Amino acid sequence: QPSTLPPPPNPTIQDQAVTSSPPTAAPIPSFRPGIQLHNSSVGHAAGLVNLMTLKLPHSGSTWSHYLIDTHPNISHCHQMMPCSYQWTTESMKKSILAKLHGGVQRGILVRGFSMDPAVKTKEDLQCQWTLVPDFAPMVLSVAQQVPNFHFIVLHRTNLVKLSLAYGGAAVGGYIKNQKKKVDPQILASQAHKMDGTYKVWGQILDDLTARSIPAFRLVYERLQLDQDETLRELAAFLGIAYNFKLEEIHPNEKRHKDDIREFLINFEEVRQNLEEHEPCLAPMLLAIEPAVFSPCW
Repeated sequence: QPSTLPPPPNPTIQDQAVTSSPPTAAPIPSFRPGIQLHNSSVGHAAGLVNLMTLKLPHSGSTWSHYLIDTHPNISHCHQMMPCSYQWTTESMKKSILAKLHGGVQRGILVRGFSMDPAVKTKEDLQCQWTLVPDFAPMVLSVAQQVPNFHFIVLHRTNLVKLSLAYGGAAVGGYIKNQKKKVDPQILASQAHKMDGTYKVWGQILDDLTARSIPAFRLVYERLQLDQDETLRELAAFLGIAYNFKLEEIHPNEKRHKDDIREFLINFEEVRQNLEEHEPCLAPMLLAIEPAVFSPCW
């Protein structure tokens, strides 16, 4: 999908510290050394990192947030924006700018929040994600107004489990360690929708990178597979020392089983349907251990 943003002022500028390539099992490129930071009690003082994390609902964000928030120099608000009828790009922009403004406690080097642009649907009054119009230009506008702006996309590559965890009524309701029956075709359609969302957000990563604005794709499954190394890469991206207090997190905190056979009532029906019509999605359904999957489309 082509970018909705204007051409960067210098398209030759590339930030070698960041990669927005589709996630695979290939080694992750090394990051540029972070800028020198110092303690400050002033929100816009030099060195304070202002961080915005974009995510989809039930993409592993709560557990990821728990891990990130164990760092004593990070103040990261989880899900700053609740689901609402009211969100527009302008109201989102005002809220983001307000959140990334003002003072912070001494010792905080990174402050920010995670969000997903979810809106309530009139049909079921539940939070259903929608691609807000002009969202990409809004992010660029924020990036140009906020000092030392950093941007993260939390990416869950297993689209089947993401769709099952957050499928709404379309795939049989909210599924997270609860027995459900789903329509295989609707499940595949939901996976396509999630994939399209990540592609749009990937374009935002590219557009920010082209302007030398720090941007980072945090892959949820990589965090599961190699928690220590992934957090070290994140710390390098933010320009801070690795000091996550992982012993404070229970190993199963907000983590759910990867094998969904016992929760999906019509598992065999779904498996056969995906193997016949969406063979790229079938391994995602069958996976019982964390794995990084390449894009299907």
